[in-house]
Amino acid sequence: MPQIYKIYRAEFDKIWAQIRQGAFDLERMFHLKNDILNQSYEALESVYIQKIRDVWLGEIYEYSPRYGEGTLERYILEPGIELAIFRQCTHERLAESLPYHQKNMIEITSLAKGELYVRYDPADEWTKCDNQQLIYFSWSKPLKYYDFRCKQADGIGLYLNMDLLTNGISGSQSWVQLLERLFKTNVRVYARKSSPIHRSITTQLMVPYEENVMNHFLLKSKALEFLSHCVNDELGEEITFCPDARIRKVKEKIDASYDSPLQVNQLAKEFNIPPMTLQKQFKQSYGCTVYRYIQKRRMDAAMKALLTTDQSITDISIKVGYDNPSKFATVFKKQYGETPLHYRRKYRYHSLHDFTP
Repeated sequence: MPQIYKIYRAEFDKIWAQIRQGAFDLERMFHLKNDILNQSYEALESVYIQKIRDVWLGEIYEYSPRYGEGTLERYILEPGIELAIFRQCTHERLAESLPYHQKNMIEITSLAKGELYVRYDPADEWTKCDNQQLIYFSWSKPLKYYDFRCKQADGIGLYLNMDLLTNGISGSQSWVQLLERLFKTNVRVYARKSSPIHRSITTQLMVPYEENVMNHFLLKSKALEFLSHCVNDELGEEITFCPDARIRKVKEKIDASYDSPLQVNQLAKEFNIPPMTLQKQFKQSYGCTVYRYIQKRRMDAAMKALLTTDQSITDISIKVGYDNPSKFATVFKKQYGETPLHYRRKYRYHSLHDFTP
């Protein structure tokens, strides 16, 4: 099971036990809000949106007919994490500014359908987001100018206060590594292709739910699961450019032949690199060992096949390089926290209510 998910699952279990004993302050948990996001919503409400009603976990808004259409739902999952769900949104905000900011706050946007566009200077190209992409946005600096447009957009935005997360319940350096990985000097937006698992969870989060304690935790669990995959995926990507052409060629060989029998010593011999040097330089450049990278490429391919094909698990295991389906299942469970069969059943359902934590 990914480490971040383990941490939050433990926190979930602890809080749920406290609720059953009547020892947890639900009012405090559900109404702690982030001042920076409060300013953002207040600015929106002054011009673009109007509140329909308060709900247990936050507020529901609709866009003013003058500026567009659609609804916006705000949910406070816990201190440091908020969720926004937008439905059928078509509107634009042009030549605006964003004076409020907070160091180490990021937003992750994922669409179920529709499109959105953003740029930060009239001379810039538009950054486009559709349901095949994730967009990471940094709130760390004041923004003097931006244009924003969306068309028939359904999706989610997750807002993370990295300071609260790193100093609070997670206690994990993974958040810090993610922040450093995504946002280098003067970079505000980072876009990447989403995976089938991101798209599946986004769809599940879009399902309307009744307001009660259990559904709050179902919503929270799904959002945290989404984040755990973001962290796990991003930290497995290339972190720095590798100056050694031989190390790059090893990675290219794995990318092209991960479904073949690959051994570290064989790769070292093929590219004339001492095995210890290969392991050290590969990890420095790509953030993991050669063996771990081979496993990750195989598991990524297996995950996509489980979600997008009807191939049997045995056939998938062979396709990604495992002759032994039992070993494949063991490695897959270590990577994703559950067996291939359970994973397929879980993520090919598109209802939040089908999820059992």
